[in-house]
Amino acid sequence: MQFKPSWDLSFAAGAFLGDGSFVEDSDYHHHVKLAVRDYDFAKAFNDSVAIILGRRPNVVLVTSNKGKTFYESKYSCRPLGLFLERPLKQLLPDVSNYPAGFLRGLFSADGSAGVWVWNKRLEIRPELGNSDLELLTAVGSILHTSFQINSNIYLARRKGASWKNGYKTVILRKNAYQLR
Repeated sequence: MQFKPSWDLSFAAGAFLGDGSFVEDSDYHHHVKLAVRDYDFAKAFNDSVAIILGRRPNVVLVTSNKGKTFYESKYSCRPLGLFLERPLKQLLPDVSNYPAGFLRGLFSADGSAGVWVWNKRLEIRPELGNSDLELLTAVGSILHTSFQINSNIYLARRKGASWKNGYKTVILRKNAYQLR
């Protein structure tokens, strides 16, 4: 199955890199899956995947885990899962024609963007957190070349750092980086 570059494919790739997964169930069916806390994001991913596959949109499922509500989009499509799971260097050429779609998907999953007034002018400030330095470097390059937005990457927390998150302690297994 061939996938044509499109805004929807770029958005789905960005969202998948941030919060997606490619899973196999007990019956050996393969699913492209996104489970998030934001209904609108899950719906946007769901609609984009439906357009990519030429299908009607699936129902966004509502699930609960430890008292938290999640919205889940799931499609059975092994070729799309294999496409989205490719290494970043292979994926970037397919999404480079629609950088806004790719960034929107990724920032919806792992980041934010804001506008501030600084020295009497508007400043756009994207923020994206991830442990994949190669991904953040590529995003910084896309921001600069496609949108003339400068950014830097910082080490936010070192591997092994810990902090309290509600009732549980979180310990990082990898370095965490921040693009700003």
